[in-house]
Amino acid sequence: MAPVSKGQRLIIVHAGGRTGFIPGSLLTFKSHLKTGDYHSEMNATNYQKWLTEKIIPNLPPKSDLVDNAPYHNVELNKASTSQTTKARLMEWLTVDSVPFHDGMLKIQLYDLVKAHKPLHRNFVMDNIMAAYGHTVLRLPLYHADLNPFELVWADVKQSVGVENVSFHLDDVAKKCEKWFSEFGIENWGKVCDRTEKNEKEYIEKEGIRENAIERIIIRRSEDSSESDFSDSDTTELGENSDLSWSGTVRQ
Repeated sequence: MAPVSKGQRLIIVHAGGRTGFIPGSLLTFKSHLKTGDYHSEMNATNYQKWLTEKIIPNLPPKSDLVDNAPYHNVELNKASTSQTTKARLMEWLTVDSVPFHDGMLKIQLYDLVKAHKPLHRNFVMDNIMAAYGHTVLRLPLYHADLNPFELVWADVKQSVGVENVSFHLDDVAKKCEKWFSEFGIENWGKVCDRTEKNEKEYIEKEGIRENAIERIIIRRSEDSSESDFSDSDTTELGENSDLSWSGTVRQ
């Protein structure tokens, strides 16, 4: 396929589920433009604007939004790492009201951060959705097969790519809009069924793995005294076993 326009892309954002595409949620705009309500690129600012203006007003009550894109998930007061500057460590501790003094070394400050690091990360998007009675679900990394929209997006790219003969962004936008309008509830039901089937398979594999490792541990315990059985034995057996497994979505 020839390039549509060198240095410029068409940004397409949409949302949907088993009941079809969310009404009014389709957003298309050209990258690198500095005009319009949405411009330049699809960054965190534009995403939050789209979320509050086009998604939330049209969502059914108590909806779950599946979203894993890193720039969508901006974290509030993100916990520092060992590479963080001393000034940033002190800033993080101050925001979280953790006592410290200026004479402390960087490693001491970082130990305080680790000790007071929250169990659950706090994301801007979660707070926005929660304010309207909705929740955000995050899938395991590298598991696009658990997200129905990934399957939908693969179809639209293939279909529009085949039909694209003019290589003009305006034509691509129109073809995408037409494709979305013709992809009905029945098709959405099929892709949702497919991802739910994948999810069940992962859950079954996880259960098989857990049961198998438990049997290995029990046998190892029977063959050894309690004193020579350690956590490292368990970890080694689990990692080196012939079982393959993957993460699961738990709701």
